Amino acid sequence: MPDQKTHKGKATIIGRLTIMVLMTMTFVGLGFAFWLSKNSRSGSVARDILPFSEKSEPQANYIHNHNSPSRRHSSATASLKQRLEKMRSDFFKIQATDDALEWEAAMSKFLEGMTLEMAAILLYEMGEDEMKDAAAQRLFDYWATGSPRKAAALAEAINDPQTRLILLNIAALRWAVSDLTGAAAWARNLPDDNVRTEIMTAVSSEAIRSDPFEALRLITELSSSTAQTNVILRAAAEWAYQNPGEVMRWADQIEDLKLRQQVIEQIAVASAEKNPASAAVIALEKLPAGGDQDRALVSIVQRWAQSDPIAASHWVSQFPNDALGHDAMENLVTLWADMDLNASGKWLLSLQPSELRNVGIQTYARVLSRTDAELAKRWGSSLYQGN
Repeated sequence: MPDQKTHKGKATIIGRLTIMVLMTMTFVGLGFAFWLSKNSRSGSVARDILPFSEKSEPQANYIHNHNSPSRRHSSATASLKQRLEKMRSDFFKIQATDDALEWEAAMSKFLEGMTLEMAAILLYEMGEDEMKDAAAQRLFDYWATGSPRKAAALAEAINDPQTRLILLNIAALRWAVSDLTGAAAWARNLPDDNVRTEIMTAVSSEAIRSDPFEALRLITELSSSTAQTNVILRAAAEWAYQNPGEVMRWADQIEDLKLRQQVIEQIAVASAEKNPASAAVIALEKLPAGGDQDRALVSIVQRWAQSDPIAASHWVSQFPNDALGHDAMENLVTLWADMDLNASGKWLLSLQPSELRNVGIQTYARVLSRTDAELAKRWGSSLYQGN
């Protein structure tokens, strides 16, 4: 009998311990659930912001985040709410401003006091019609500068095609500045073909300033188009300014003859900023005689005349007596006479009589007439006197 009592006593103790363990686990679980619910409601609005849908949803989300029982009496929350209300009021005033200068001044001041979180709240409260407003798009641009990925997600969710495309372009440009690789990867995966092409073009265009070679690599992923050609030409010119040798090697591999000639023309003109003599060689050796070469040579003359008019004049004096030579002479004399009437005039008088010299004198007289009409007439009359 003692053994049976002992056994029953042990069973009772074990049963009570089991109940206590179960109760403890239940309370711990409830406590954890309460903690999780409380902390999930107190997250940052800008960090946990939901996809764009109805105007009321962000409002409800904001109220839910900042009006939980544990925070109702928080002075920090009250201050944030007051600031948000003031921001709303100021923003509505800006939207109602008609004067362009006043609007710009007010918008700039408004953004000076803005934070990314506040911008996110204001934007997510807006309906799609409000997103068409210039002030809203300026605010979106500010937000995209600091949060381009989230800005892109908001833009993608807009239903109106035109507004969506405007916002996507803004987000793409801002994203490309801070993370070119990420922006390109996102743009490649946009579902609509036309939108994807435009945004990839925007990303490539933005890349020109920081990495023209990467801009060329990105834009050549797309099908041939006028927009693509424009980006290629701009990127090639920027690359030529940095490293003309490398970009020429790249340009020589372009299979499309017309595009290759356009690119070489841009390379020659851009190279003239630093080395006009080398640029002239590129134009003369790499371009066929005709339109592309003529435009390049005249552009080189214009740049050369501004940096070294004497060297440019020696080169121009060797041009043939044809339309190209006349254009080159006219551009040289116009620029040089504006800078130094005396030096350019002496150079013209030193030339042997020719039709090319006559074009120079006519141009010189035209420039001179702006300040001395009588002297300009005497220069013009020298054409008929053979002087």
